[in-house]
Amino acid sequence: MAERDRASFWVSRLREHAIAVREEWISGLLSELQASDSGTGVAAAMSDAKVFNALFTAFLFCDLNAAGAATLPPNFKVGLSSYLAAFRG
Repeated sequence: MAERDRASFWVSRLREHAIAVREEWISGLLSELQASDSGTGVAAAMSDAKVFNALFTAFLFCDLNAAGAATLPPNFKVGLSSYLAAFRG
C-alpha cells in the first residue's frame, strides 16, 4: 500500500473513533514507525490493532495544534433557533 493511501486509511479509521487528525501527521508517524524498525521487519508485520494503538497513544501525547484537524461531528447542525432555545430553557 502506498504511503499516502496508508495514511488516508488510518485517518479514516481514527475518524471512526471521533479522532480528527491531519493526514501529514499520520504519514509522519507511520514513517517514524518504519524508521524505528531498523530492518527487522517488525513494523511491516504489525497488526492493525498494534498500529492503531501506536497512533492513538501518539495522539494522546501530541500537540493538537500540530496534529489536529478542526472538525465538527458529521451530524452536527446548528441554527440560530436551536442556539437560542438552549439559553431560553
